[in-house]
Amino acid sequence: MQNYLFVATLNILFLSGSNSAYAASFSCTQASRPQEKFICQNEEVSQLDVALAKAYQEQMKVLPKDAQSLVQASQRSWLTYWPMTCSASPIALKLDASSKDCVLDAYRVRITELNASALIEGRATYNVSEYRYIAPKTKDEKPSNHNISFPQIVVQSRNDAFLNTWLARDLNKWRSGLDVDSDTALSVSLVSSSITLLHAIEVQYFFGHGAAHPQTNKAHLYFMQSAGRALNVSDFFADRRWAATLADFVFKKLQQKLGDNLQVNTAKELIPLMSQPSSWSITKNSFGFEFNPYEVAPYSEGFVLIEVPLSLVRPYLTLFAKNTFESK
Repeated sequence: MQNYLFVATLNILFLSGSNSAYAASFSCTQASRPQEKFICQNEEVSQLDVALAKAYQEQMKVLPKDAQSLVQASQRSWLTYWPMTCSASPIALKLDASSKDCVLDAYRVRITELNASALIEGRATYNVSEYRYIAPKTKDEKPSNHNISFPQIVVQSRNDAFLNTWLARDLNKWRSGLDVDSDTALSVSLVSSSITLLHAIEVQYFFGHGAAHPQTNKAHLYFMQSAGRALNVSDFFADRRWAATLADFVFKKLQQKLGDNLQVNTAKELIPLMSQPSSWSITKNSFGFEFNPYEVAPYSEGFVLIEVPLSLVRPYLTLFAKNTFESK
């Protein structure tokens, strides 16, 4: 079968090893590369190697050819990435006992990505990922690790194609922004869906080498399924007075929650932050605003969520927004 040939070509998963090696997804008697030998010599890694093969094969069985190509490209990227990111040497491939925990984590994350398929309004989804390892110029410098992961819909309509483009919207920007002085990660996950509105969350991770701590930002993304495009403020709020009214409410709640750690002085300062759908937290029974670290408080406060009673929100909503809450 085509899937099995591809797996064998990539040295992913199949068959058993010899008496001196644990069972892996490929023949350990023919293992030659450092990563192959490492897999065959470590039982836990070998077991995960087999589990990864199974997850990959099951994923490929249910996908059309165009989706298979994207998953294959993701797998190629990962196979190139994990040996170097877990290497004991930043400039040469060297896998030893110190690499084991890293390898186990890498396998577990990749298996989770392959098993993350779901049904959204009856449509199958799958994950597309890309990984980059940038080696330092000298052994005294740090390597850079970068990865991106986002879901895609098995296309059944023109709007599904628009949705996939929207979900992958940061891919080119991510590729062009890779550098040797930081580690980055960007992940998009679908968290809920209704007849009218699809909700995804994008998490961006950035750790500049030499920084005291990493920076993580979250954005709520909303896609209008009937219109085939991202949600705009005017799609949701019909009355412009919503911003000032809700900002007053949120400011008072922030004062109660954060006290002296609140880093904004007036409700008016919140309006630019609250006027972006990326800060809106829409659930089945609630509407709120989620602020990233440093936006309204110090890094130590993390993400700050303030929920607003629907009774306060509803007078300002469009019919579309009201129907969205009713259909969730």
